Amino acid sequence: MAVSTLNNQQTTMVDNCEAMEVNLRWDCARSSAEQYGLRFGDGLRIYVDAQLQRLVLERHYPQYGLCGTRSVPLTAGADLNLRIFFDSSSVEVFVNDGEACLSSRIYPQAPHRELALFAWSGSAALTEAGAWQLE
Repeated sequence: MAVSTLNNQQTTMVDNCEAMEVNLRWDCARSSAEQYGLRFGDGLRIYVDAQLQRLVLERHYPQYGLCGTRSVPLTAGADLNLRIFFDSSSVEVFVNDGEACLSSRIYPQAPHRELALFAWSGSAALTEAGAWQLE
């Protein structure tokens, strides 16, 4: 995927995410957005909350009674490297080469399996991005 700056927008990274590995590197020092990150379908967001200086994993599956967040602190101004693994019912997020890890059960519904990058209330500098299908 082409590396870019997102400015108050959302852009599709993968149309149909099944079992995938996704690698992202954000330049937090050059990012002004209040929130920026990755959305999976209608129920999962993994994003930087710039005001709180935290990486947030947010699930929203009200049909299963599952709505909530978990988060880890981020170092201000440092690059953020994310290595994310998706399968049919779980996600694992490795932060900065294992500095922290977030994992969760997920409940994506076909056909809503799109992976999209987003930045809201400002811009976000994405310096590396890649996605690979896993077997």
